Amino acid sequence: MQYASRDENTRENPKSVQDFVGRYPRVLSRITEAGRLGSVEEAAVILRDAVERRKNYSEWVLTEYKGDAMNAVRHALKTPSA
Repeated sequence: MQYASRDENTRENPKSVQDFVGRYPRVLSRITEAGRLGSVEEAAVILRDAVERRKNYSEWVLTEYKGDAMNAVRHALKTPSA
């Protein structure tokens, strides 16, 4: 029996906003709803910043989470959807 190598099982991390939109539609929907954002692309930028541990400068993240994208995403995923 052969096992797949680690490289064969590992997908490359998304880099662009469109990569995030294509790969994480449900997560982005939750972020969009929680932040009352105007587009899924805005949510994708926030998620990308969270993954890369960068500060986010969107109005929602700055106001509610002092720019901490990771905390904003965590809260969005814990908040029950309507």
